[in-house]
Amino acid sequence: MEIKNIFRIILLSTILFPILGIVMSELTVTNHSQEIQDLLEWDGYEGVFWMQPGAEELSSSFFIGIGALLLLVIALIITYVGLFLFKPWSRTLIVILAVITLISSPFMGVFIALPILTTLNEISSILFGVVLAMIYLQPLSDEFKKSNKAI
Repeated sequence: MEIKNIFRIILLSTILFPILGIVMSELTVTNHSQEIQDLLEWDGYEGVFWMQPGAEELSSSFFIGIGALLLLVIALIITYVGLFLFKPWSRTLIVILAVITLISSPFMGVFIALPILTTLNEISSILFGVVLAMIYLQPLSDEFKKSNKAI
């Protein structure tokens, strides 16, 4: 299999594993005890997106957080398309977005998740590291340079 195709499979896997984890967690959450279900409701406690159970009105920080999350998701989609097509600007943008994500993580509150979600997120994180290595090392770094000359 060609290295470009391997890269694209790994790139898509970094998206699919977390989505699979979320779906599997949501499908199996009712199989757990009431205590576990109650604990999972506290996911995001004191974070930007956290909404106190029973609160009737949303805070302004909630809307700011949702807006920031929406911008981040749009930027990630654009960047992933650029990486998939080997656009040179996408390499820089993915590093910037990774740093922004790391810096913003303390504002997300407490993270409580089922083991399947955590496992698949960790696999995705490892694969994301592989993607970062592949885009800056040979032979794929040449593909991004070729794309730059074609423009």
